Amino acid sequence: MISRSTIFSFSAMALLALMPMAGCNKQQVLQTPTGDNFPLDHVVRVNPMVVSTKGSYITGNLTKFDLLVEDSKNPASKYTYSNTVFKKSESGWVSDKMLLWRKSDADVLVYAIAPSLGLESTISVDDINFGQNGVALGVQAEQSKDDNGSDYLGWASGQKAVSELLDKDGRLSFAFTHLLTRFMVTFKLGTEFNASGVPTQDIISDVVLSGTARDFYLKGATDYTSFTIKPGTAASDIKPYNVVWNPAADKTGNCTSVYECILVPQTVAANGFKISFKAAGKNYEWTLPEDQEFKGNTAYTLSLKVGKDMVIAGGFTATAWTEAEGGSLYTE
Repeated sequence: MISRSTIFSFSAMALLALMPMAGCNKQQVLQTPTGDNFPLDHVVRVNPMVVSTKGSYITGNLTKFDLLVEDSKNPASKYTYSNTVFKKSESGWVSDKMLLWRKSDADVLVYAIAPSLGLESTISVDDINFGQNGVALGVQAEQSKDDNGSDYLGWASGQKAVSELLDKDGRLSFAFTHLLTRFMVTFKLGTEFNASGVPTQDIISDVVLSGTARDFYLKGATDYTSFTIKPGTAASDIKPYNVVWNPAADKTGNCTSVYECILVPQTVAANGFKISFKAAGKNYEWTLPEDQEFKGNTAYTLSLKVGKDMVIAGGFTATAWTEAEGGSLYTE
C-alpha cells in the first residue's frame, strides 16, 4: 500500500524533474527575436543591389565591394570599421573579417563603395567626410568592356539607428547608384563607305576622348546620405571600348559603331572636349563647340555622322543611367 508520504515524495521528484525543462524553454524564448530585425549574434550581413544599370555594373556581376561603418556616438569604439571587403560567394556575401553591430538602437553611419579598394588601402568614414579633399580615386585611361574598374558605385546611409537600416531578415539591405558619368558615342557612317560593299567588320578604330580629368576626390555630402565628386585639374586622354558594330543591311544603309566609357563628372569649357578616331584608316577629329557639364549617375549619348571628308554632330542627349543595352541609346 502506498502511503501519503510516498505520494508526496513522487510528486516532489516529478516537479524537480520538470524544472530544468521549464528553465530551458524560458531561455530559448529569450533568445528568439519577437518582431525585431536585429540579429542575435550582432553580425553585420549585407544584401546589396545596383540601381538602373546595364553595360557596366549590374547586381548580377557585382562580386566585391567595401563597407565602412562608424559608431556615431563613439567613433573610436571597436564597432567602427575602416573599409572591409565583402565578396560574393555561393552562400551569399562574406567579409574578410567579422563586423558587429553594437546594438539595435545604436546610431551608425555606413558607406559602401565599389569597386573594392582592397586590403592594401585603409580608408575610414572620417577620411571620406573630413579629409582635406576626401579620398583620391580615378578612372582608367584605357577602358574595357569586361572590366568595371572605372564604374564607381556608392551608397551612404546617413546617420541612423541600426534597426532602421536592416531588412526583415536582419541584413543591411541597400542599393548602389553610379557615382560617375556614362558616355556613349555612336558613329553613323555615310553610304560612301559602302561603295566597295558593306563592311562586315568595324572600320572605326583608335577612338580617343580628350579634355576631361580622369582623377577625382570622393567626399561625403553634408547630410551623409550621398557623395560629392571633385574632379582633378589635369586633363588627360581616355580610350573607350567598342560596344557594338551594326553593318548596314545593304549599300543604301548606314553602318553604325558604338563606343563607350566612364567619365568623371565635371564641366568642360567650350572647344575643350575632343574626339579623335579613324574611319577606314583615315584620321578624323570632332570638337564640342560649347561648354558641357557632365553629371554623375547620368548617361550621355553623342551621335556623329561620318562622311568621307567630314564629321558632324547628329545629336547630343543626356538621360538617367538606364537599363538600356549598350548600343541602343543614340540619336539620328
